[in-house]
Amino acid sequence: MTFNANEKGLTEDMYISAAKALSCEVAAIKAIVMTETEITGPFDNKGRPSILYERHYFSRLTKGKYDVSHPEVSGPRYVKYGRISEQYTKLYKAMELDKEAAWRSASWGAFQIMGDNYPTAGFSSIGGFVEGMNTISGQLYAFVNHVKNIPALNNAIINKNWSRFARLYNGPAYKEKGYDVTMSNNYDRALHR
Repeated sequence: MTFNANEKGLTEDMYISAAKALSCEVAAIKAIVMTETEITGPFDNKGRPSILYERHYFSRLTKGKYDVSHPEVSGPRYVKYGRISEQYTKLYKAMELDKEAAWRSASWGAFQIMGDNYPTAGFSSIGGFVEGMNTISGQLYAFVNHVKNIPALNNAIINKNWSRFARLYNGPAYKEKGYDVTMSNNYDRALHR
């Protein structure tokens, strides 16, 4: 997949290319994007990849080393993640403690792929993954690879099994946020756009 590096949003050609690569419907991929970043988009208002910082990942990756000294960026899963505008502040604080663990503890871009998934997303290093997130084509590349490299995830998007997809993609707490229902509803919306 080669696309214009200056694109800031997913084009119809990008969706079609990804759908062919994953043997799924274009509307299924649109449903994922609508669920993950319909409000924020793939990039924030400063042109950075949209992120959501997850302190429980950072705590796990650093073996709880910063849970007491830096609870704002290391500890149990957030009940609420806070404002979108605060996410990079949290990431930067965590990067001061352990840059690679911090990068791996955020979900990135249009598809909100966890940095910790950089190997399945097709990158040999977390640094390469973060660099890839700076373009929409890099974000699409990561999504397609991530889904293809997890056969159960690829099968779930092909069959539009939203609860299975959400469980594998968003984690065991997916039901709390209703990811599966939202994806299903967004799929129906995407079919009629």
